[in-house]
Amino acid sequence: MPNRVVITGIGAINSIGVSAGEFWTNLLDGVSGAAPIGAQHDVGLKQNVGCEVRKPFSTEGLPSMGRATQLAIEAAKGALHDSGLSAAAIEEADISIGTTMGEPEMIEREKASACIQADAISSGVARFFNTKGNHMTWQTACAAGNYAMHSGFSRIASGRGSVALVGGSDAFSKTAFIGFARVGALSSDVCRPFDHNRKGLLLGEGSGMLVLESFSHAQARNAKIYAEVLGCGFSCDAFHITQPHPKADGAVLAMNRAMEQAHITPQDVDYISAHGTGTKFNDLSESIAVKRVFGDQPVPISSIKALIGHTLGSASALEAIACCLALRDQVIPPTWNYQEKDLDCDIDVVPNEPRPARLKTVISNSYAFGGSNSCLVLRQFN
Repeated sequence: MPNRVVITGIGAINSIGVSAGEFWTNLLDGVSGAAPIGAQHDVGLKQNVGCEVRKPFSTEGLPSMGRATQLAIEAAKGALHDSGLSAAAIEEADISIGTTMGEPEMIEREKASACIQADAISSGVARFFNTKGNHMTWQTACAAGNYAMHSGFSRIASGRGSVALVGGSDAFSKTAFIGFARVGALSSDVCRPFDHNRKGLLLGEGSGMLVLESFSHAQARNAKIYAEVLGCGFSCDAFHITQPHPKADGAVLAMNRAMEQAHITPQDVDYISAHGTGTKFNDLSESIAVKRVFGDQPVPISSIKALIGHTLGSASALEAIACCLALRDQVIPPTWNYQEKDLDCDIDVVPNEPRPARLKTVISNSYAFGGSNSCLVLRQFN
């Protein structure tokens, strides 16, 4: 790979913040986005708690676009503004966005139109910002944000581009709510990742967008740099449509592949951003994977889904943003709502309080239905 790839802009919107800064502050302060879901999404189930974006945000000029696209555009505005890129550079940018559901609420509202096409989100963002580079939408379920990140990373690292806008977006929908309820994955109150008494996940919505640049491009304009992207790793369990592999073979493989591409070892990792959904089997499988890869090395690991819920295709993008800010501020966001240790999840989950730490290299895990596993490696830039 001839080019180093760096992150120069971040933008986020979710249930605890309509900007990356607000998201980060509330994440460290333990502000939860969980609340009874709005009437437009209530399908009469006992699990009626979710993490919706309740604060208003601008949708001016976007009436024909679905909510996931609107969320992506709002996050992209923040990321592009934060990056300080010129209009000419933005016009040449590639766009890569991950999603699980796409735009299902357009069908739910009986307003099906061209905006429910598979690439609706990335094409909508491209039109809004008038970009002329490649654009694509990744639909690899809840790992999609990491796939999108890797797509932009690969193009820049290989010299096929200089700038990419990458991330993920998913909006709350009845379709998602019913689907997760039917597989028994939803909690009826709070999300408690890795806790002995965890009941399941909470659905969330939101978008996280990041600006990737070649280091030479960023250096030429004296851009601030949050982190360097060192690599990604992917695998497929080929085990079950919804359940993770009981021995976590795929998750282990994804982490090992990511570290191999990044040219690091487990001893180099200072923090793990967990997939950490709060479901019984996911948290157990991830704990097994971490123990298999890191052994008795006490690497801190935490899940931000306790506060923002599982935001599906945008989850790993928002978690990548949290990792960028953790590297910047040298603090680990905790796993909130943690009460009782699960002896089968014998890992350091950084419970209920931010932890100052010396962070240089971090990894972020993201898994998905269908057995998709992904791992992103970021390093403090120097």
